[in-house]
Amino acid sequence: MNALSNNAVATNTAGMIVFGIAAGLAILRGGRLPRWLGWVAIAMAVVVVTPAESLSFFALVVWMVIVSILIWKRGGRPRPEPAASVATSSGVAGG
Repeated sequence: MNALSNNAVATNTAGMIVFGIAAGLAILRGGRLPRWLGWVAIAMAVVVVTPAESLSFFALVVWMVIVSILIWKRGGRPRPEPAASVATSSGVAGG
């Protein structure tokens, strides 16, 4: 709050860049959430260094609500994974 009251937006901008790129890459690599959410997070990280910085912070709030709802709707159900092959003394079993 002190940084906001002193108009020190550099700390907020740096955090937004790191968060946007990290969250975007995690979503793109993970595959558990829609890919467009990852691209939006990366776009927010890029836009935060432009004069449209306030738009990026507003988009972050909307993005977090969407991601939160999607995670809540999934209810912790794990993604089905293919059966793993198990090595045995005579070869590979289960696959």
